[in-house]
Amino acid sequence: MSGGHEDGYTLLETLVAFTILAGGLALSLSASTLGLRSLSAASQNTRMMAQAEIVFDQIAARSVLSTTSETARNGVYTWRSTITALPESSPSYVIKPFRVSVEVSEIKSLSSRTATVTTILLRRSGTP
Repeated sequence: MSGGHEDGYTLLETLVAFTILAGGLALSLSASTLGLRSLSAASQNTRMMAQAEIVFDQIAARSVLSTTSETARNGVYTWRSTITALPESSPSYVIKPFRVSVEVSEIKSLSSRTATVTTILLRRSGTP
């Protein structure tokens, strides 16, 4: 063998290069998985908020409210609405403030995610 210079990569350089590529691929796959999980969670939250808004709109359409709590199931969602009369400054007022809260959760979900819509509505007090 002559003592000349040989072109090419050594086995060690090749192993280092493959290790770096494998690490980059692993990070890329991890980021993709995290992104898909986040997308799935965002989609679930959007569906739950839409369901909460549907229930809230049904309550807001009532002309008369009273303190009550309801729980129901709609497809894959379970929801709970709570209507609470707030203390008014004068009992002679015909229109009274009510805190309305709607909480929706997915029945088959392993996580405990919920979507909540809460606001104050002004309505007549009484039996709807």
